[in-house]
Amino acid sequence: MSRPRLPARAGDAWDCGFLFDSARDVRSVSCRGGIVVAGGDEMYLLRPGAEKMASRSPPLDIGPIRVVAAEPRAPWRYAVASDELVAVFYKNKQGDQILRLRCNPPGPAATHLAWGRIGGASTLYVRWDDGAILRVAPDMSGGEALDIPAMDAIAADQTGNLALISFEPGEARAYVTRDGEALAFRPLPDGLTVEPEQRVYLAVADAAVAFSIGDGGAFVSRGKEAPFVASEPLAQAGPLEFEGSSSDAALFGAANDAKGISFLRVDPDGDALLIAELGSDDGPAPELVGLGWDASRRVLWGVSPHMGLVTCTAPSAKGSKKPLLS
Repeated sequence: MSRPRLPARAGDAWDCGFLFDSARDVRSVSCRGGIVVAGGDEMYLLRPGAEKMASRSPPLDIGPIRVVAAEPRAPWRYAVASDELVAVFYKNKQGDQILRLRCNPPGPAATHLAWGRIGGASTLYVRWDDGAILRVAPDMSGGEALDIPAMDAIAADQTGNLALISFEPGEARAYVTRDGEALAFRPLPDGLTVEPEQRVYLAVADAAVAFSIGDGGAFVSRGKEAPFVASEPLAQAGPLEFEGSSSDAALFGAANDAKGISFLRVDPDGDALLIAELGSDDGPAPELVGLGWDASRRVLWGVSPHMGLVTCTAPSAKGSKKPLLS
């Protein structure tokens, strides 16, 4: 398959650029319900309908942020995790609140956060680096460790469908649940393994699931009976994100190589579009470590420890105002 090309017509081009004037260490981004939350050395928040992104230092006991997740529905909570703890930001009758969670016993750190469901209620799921999954009570009163195999990643779509993936020998499966109770699973391709230093990227949109191991390329299944198939256009992809919450949503992927970063969009038929290429003229190529699709603004967000936040605005959103740092 030939390498995807950038759009030939100006009207089809995505408008891409950096949000900051200088390099920032940003490690994770989440876009749900018009909220964009990102974190690294600082916290960044763009609220629904807003055009200016606010920034602040994390609360003193949290430290640098490694992963974030925004809730896709009211009460619009968001969670961040550092090497030490998970913090959930929300509001109640007493005003702004922060719930702090630590693994018991202390030691493991959170690697993935996702807002799924338990029954009809929205709740936060946490994946610790030992593979255990914690489900927080919807009212933030506590949490429970799930009695399931060790998982390598979790993710949720914009309606609360939760995906989990495990590469445990003999039990290598991807799971999807709509209510946090009934788990439907499908097997993974044979022969795939995960090294301790590799991150597993996972994305879900209704019944569609996509994953990658490090920058090893994307595998996609579009339904609970559909096998996982390698996506040739995303053969070097790491971070993944679906463009929406339907099983036929296009899949975004970011590929890191020695020259820089390529942003790609692959539709359900496998047709690929190269959205943007970013590189460095005077140093090592930057690395992208996360993607987030902001459906309300039609913006694909990327995060890099070397560049900060990158935005790619779809052609259909041209004319709208870009988010700015305040």
